[in-house]
Amino acid sequence: MTATMAPPAGTHGHEHAHAILREARAWVEPTMRGLVGRLDGDLARICGHHLGWSEPDRTPPGDREDGTALRPALTQVAAGLVGTEDSVAVECACAVQLLHHAALLHDDVIDRDRIRRGVSSGQSQSNVSAGVLAGDALMGLALAAVAGADRSCGRGLFVLAETITAVHNGRQQELNLATRPVTGQDTVTLDECLAMAGNKTGALLGAALALPAACLPAVATTTVNALYLAGRHLGIAIHCVDDIRRLWGDPRTASTPAHTDPRSAGKSIPIVLALRGTCSDAVADALKELSEVDTVADRRWSRMTARLAESGCRDATMAIATREADRSLRYLRTAGRESTVAEALVGYVLGRAS
Repeated sequence: MTATMAPPAGTHGHEHAHAILREARAWVEPTMRGLVGRLDGDLARICGHHLGWSEPDRTPPGDREDGTALRPALTQVAAGLVGTEDSVAVECACAVQLLHHAALLHDDVIDRDRIRRGVSSGQSQSNVSAGVLAGDALMGLALAAVAGADRSCGRGLFVLAETITAVHNGRQQELNLATRPVTGQDTVTLDECLAMAGNKTGALLGAALALPAACLPAVATTTVNALYLAGRHLGIAIHCVDDIRRLWGDPRTASTPAHTDPRSAGKSIPIVLALRGTCSDAVADALKELSEVDTVADRRWSRMTARLAESGCRDATMAIATREADRSLRYLRTAGRESTVAEALVGYVLGRAS
């Protein structure tokens, strides 16, 4: 393997990754349904709809976008590296997925979003309190899943508790950065953006990789830590890729960016990088123009993102993503044998922006 990870060439690598992700989704869903089935009444209804299993009235769901199932796929990778039995690994995977969805439900409340992946969000089905309670309920189920799987006298629960703290720290960091200027005094720095990404996105991926090892008493703590760091670095890579896609869209489908409010792009890693470069004045002018843009359909959006790309910030952000993905694979290799599945998943992540 070369020192620097590159996305697989052509479509074969992506097809391999998609097959891995489909298998992981099918692997984890029955146990997820069993855990969420412990909830009663409105909590069961809200969570079932949020997870894509039903409409708000509990009728079968219509077509909707699925998540990538990257976290359970990473749990399968880690379980294979350290020899975790399937019954333990699937509980770990469910715990991370439940924590992820708890964070999404809380995000919708914080951001007052009434739509999630094209359908009504948890809070919009009843009220804000219901969205908060649904997120809290999923967090409780995550703790119960790990408690049932943990064979290590609490190490697995400790990893999950630390992950919950990191995710909340990351969300608070994100909210704080949103109030800070991108130019002038007290500007947002690259280190702050990367720290936020490591907490908000990386902590969950770290748990996905570390939990199958943490729950086994025979696995060394150094291995658990290496797996956690592998996920954290991969999370930073994903955050960089997502920032690129928010500004310039998906290069594989020529889609438009996902922003409903283009002004929310102002604290992204590409823009922070652009403002550090030699073209910072031009970038500042572009950001001023951005503040007047209400939709990505506005021609000024395309003109602004083109000017940003010319500053080199897109390439610089992709370089950070590649560096972090490479670090992720190096930590994985310290935890066990090389994994072609992990390489395929990391290549898929990078390929979403290249």
